[in-house]
Amino acid sequence: MPTLENARQLRLRGRHREALGLFNALDKGDPAVLCEMAHAALHVDAAVAEKLARAALSRAPALALANHHLGEALARQGRFDEAVVPLRAAVAIDGTLAELLARGGKPWSHRFDVARCSHCGAAEATPVWVGNTSRSQRCLGHIDPVKVWARCDRCGLTRVPEPPPVDHLVAYYDALRAADGEVGAPEVGGLFDELIRWDEVMQRILALTAPGPLLEIGSAWGSFCAVAAYHGFDALGLETAPNPVAWSREVLGVRSVEGPAPDDLPDGPFQVIALWEVIEHFADPGAVLHALRERLAPGGILALSTPCLDHPLHRARGYDDPMWSVPGHLVYFDRATLEQSLAAAGFAIRQRWLSPRHLGSVVVLAS
Repeated sequence: MPTLENARQLRLRGRHREALGLFNALDKGDPAVLCEMAHAALHVDAAVAEKLARAALSRAPALALANHHLGEALARQGRFDEAVVPLRAAVAIDGTLAELLARGGKPWSHRFDVARCSHCGAAEATPVWVGNTSRSQRCLGHIDPVKVWARCDRCGLTRVPEPPPVDHLVAYYDALRAADGEVGAPEVGGLFDELIRWDEVMQRILALTAPGPLLEIGSAWGSFCAVAAYHGFDALGLETAPNPVAWSREVLGVRSVEGPAPDDLPDGPFQVIALWEVIEHFADPGAVLHALRERLAPGGILALSTPCLDHPLHRARGYDDPMWSVPGHLVYFDRATLEQSLAAAGFAIRQRWLSPRHLGSVVVLAS
């Protein structure tokens, strides 16, 4: 005899179609059960998920998760105008879905006439997703919890059409660091794994260029800079958070300075400039790439990694890719738009491979 626990276990294991079959054999008068069914159905048939969520809401209108699942179901059917309403209702009912509502400033979601495509300049874009940032990231009250992506109709670059105000993003990351106590310095085991991965990347870089001045933007705790220095590079890290800057200096002995990019970019020239999971945080990545081109020495290498829409893992996850929900992610490339953006800034890709460090990302070396 199927039980609620059997159905839940199947859903938690990602076997959503089987879970939905078991749920169907249970009493569907309980709105909480209908809500769980809707969650499973999101991975099978969005229209079915919509019906189940509406059935749950007809019995319990203040059920936050039912509102959330309804918004997800509508978005997955391309009904973006409708989706925003239940998603916002879910957050209003239960603040833990996004911890706190956005404070101050105008909303930055669901506006498609504000920012033109940074790559080709086109204004026309097709919305592709609406979601609650709290699905995998804490909102901490500083950013609108409902996020909309749009794919440029001309070149295909996917972006947040109206980026959040810079001060909201700064406040978000400050609050995130404060909530975590900024404890995140790597333990010895984790540091060892990072050093090994960076050494493999450095071997690829050294096959294309000789050691010289190196800049890493977003250097975090300094492990890449440490490996670069070990291989003879004059490495400099640029990082916005003060604790990683201090730790990387004191523990790893790397040069690290505090400041945002692109405002505080050093002049260069640099033999290597690295941005690991950074370029997607800029509303205008093309302008940043041009600024980096000016600071790269002749024959130098630009090294970056970024989430990729046509990565096999993203294709498998689709709407469930957590990279969609990172509040600071403003641009999503695929291989074609990344290559086009690099070419527009004067770069040609020399090597490209799937990142072993960041799920769903690609690594590129360009010159």
